[in-house]
Amino acid sequence: LRRCVMICTENENDESFWQTLFEKYAPKLKIAFIYPNEAARGKKLIVSLYAQSLQAEFCLCVDSDYDYLL
Repeated sequence: LRRCVMICTENENDESFWQTLFEKYAPKLKIAFIYPNEAARGKKLIVSLYAQSLQAEFCLCVDSDYDYLL
């Protein structure tokens, strides 16, 4: 039985990066990706919106690529 986890990334473009990491280091997880709406892009905003909702089955995956573009 595979454990299902919902992952929130900064946007759709980050999914392949995180999918690769989870396949390598947690291959038994079944992952469903979700993304915030267009207005809620960027690491700080996503963390502030979803930090209270985190649990074993709901995770935030953020990176620093967008930070360097600003």
